[in-house]
Amino acid sequence: MEELIPEIDMQLNDAVTETLDSIIDSSIHFCRTNNIHDPVEILCLLQKKIVSGRKLDLESPEETIDGDTNIIFINRDDILNTGFDEIQQISRDNLRKTLEVQFYGEVAVDVGGPRKEFFRLILRAIEENCLILQRNGLMNTKQ
Repeated sequence: MEELIPEIDMQLNDAVTETLDSIIDSSIHFCRTNNIHDPVEILCLLQKKIVSGRKLDLESPEETIDGDTNIIFINRDDILNTGFDEIQQISRDNLRKTLEVQFYGEVAVDVGGPRKEFFRLILRAIEENCLILQRNGLMNTKQ
């Protein structure tokens, strides 16, 4: 699994951290100024500031699918490799755009379902690979 995880580019990491720190600071200020304490309302505010492009989910059938996305093409039979390869290809400037997932050989339009399925599958595959590495003594579980 170690060879599947791309090395983190420190400049990218610093830029993302700086951007997120700025978004979090301005959101904290906004919530304090407007006396917002509801966690759901705070998360909605953060989502609007962090995610750009198309909305994550449609709220009604009448809503149109508008906005930029990062489209990735995923092989269900090789979820880790295609998932990491596709995400690694996304430009640094576009990392905040909504992810649009298309599975090989499937015709579903991603208005939320395929993206959720992708994250469910890839997280399960990561967990399974970590368990295999632990069982084989190849992963240090002590921090």
